[in-house]
Amino acid sequence: MGQLVHVCKTTKAKGFILYIHFVLCVSALHNCELFYSRHLVNVHVHEPAVQDILFLPKHSSQRRLKLQKLVNEGNFKHNISVMKDGNGQLVVGRRCVSLSASEYTACEFCKKFMSKKNLWRHARICTTRKVYYQTSGVEGTKRISAVKRGKNLVTNAMFTCNDGLVCELLEHMRDDEVKDIVRSDELI
Repeated sequence: MGQLVHVCKTTKAKGFILYIHFVLCVSALHNCELFYSRHLVNVHVHEPAVQDILFLPKHSSQRRLKLQKLVNEGNFKHNISVMKDGNGQLVVGRRCVSLSASEYTACEFCKKFMSKKNLWRHARICTTRKVYYQTSGVEGTKRISAVKRGKNLVTNAMFTCNDGLVCELLEHMRDDEVKDIVRSDELI
């Protein structure tokens, strides 16, 4: 039983590298390949999060940050459903040619899927993280690995059960075939 979860690969055509990039809508989880902000204005104008974005001036950094947060939220929901089903394509923030789907995890703050090797770099410059620490007043005194926090976020999103034993078990397991089998087993 092989896992069919994979990351979108780059393709080469006439000497150029083509990046097939698509964004998933938060509400309906359907593709919005281009013009995501236009899609929100036309289709989801009555939602409170979209109305907050519409009141901000166009091309402002706050508006871009909130739009990116909605994009990441939609991609995160899609990735969690793909990982639950064990079939589909992960939408990641930055693609690497030789990495498998198990080598990616989410940023705790912006929920963008990044490779585990580069997540610590992303965590240093993540704008959502900076905004979180500025607005909440919480000091980041205890240093916890960005990969560990991302794995906890993904595990808790996949298993919303009252029994925390399965979540705790999966948090301490390595990301390999055994964990994939345990994750996909419905009896557990």
